[in-house]
Amino acid sequence: LKQAKKLSQSAFPDLHWQLGLLYGENLKRYSDGADEFEQFLKERPGAQDAEKIKGIIKNYRELAKLVK
Repeated sequence: LKQAKKLSQSAFPDLHWQLGLLYGENLKRYSDGADEFEQFLKERPGAQDAEKIKGIIKNYRELAKLVK
């Protein structure tokens, strides 16, 4: 996924979504996960679940503080 992100020449919101899930849920890299979800929202501002995603970002930011 990171290689695809690096090689991508255009906006690809689903890539950021998948990286956000990978970082947050699997690798417990909450700060990185939050960053990816923020990028997802920048590239897809009219996302159907934008408020829910903002909640996930907030939760990941809080978890990132606890993990450090």
